[in-house]
Amino acid sequence: DRGEKELFFWIVLDGEVRVTKPEADGAMTLLGALKAGDTFGEVPLLTGVSAAPARGEVIHDSHLVRVNPESFWDLMGTCPVVRAGVLANMG
Repeated sequence: DRGEKELFFWIVLDGEVRVTKPEADGAMTLLGALKAGDTFGEVPLLTGVSAAPARGEVIHDSHLVRVNPESFWDLMGTCPVVRAGVLANMG
């Protein structure tokens, strides 16, 4: 289905990424600015429900790591530091 998107877990290694959400009236709502060490994309992977569409804009030169769902679950099961960080983001 064309409407389905692949889900990934992302880790910001350096730089800064601004995340916005498009609104029905065409406005963009700022969700946050992500910096080195921040992660995103875990909620849809944990819940199995796709998140609302969001847009990332690089503010400063950035490097990110994209983790596929299988590797995300491997990390959650084997790496307490990643697991604790992901769960802290949920709070």
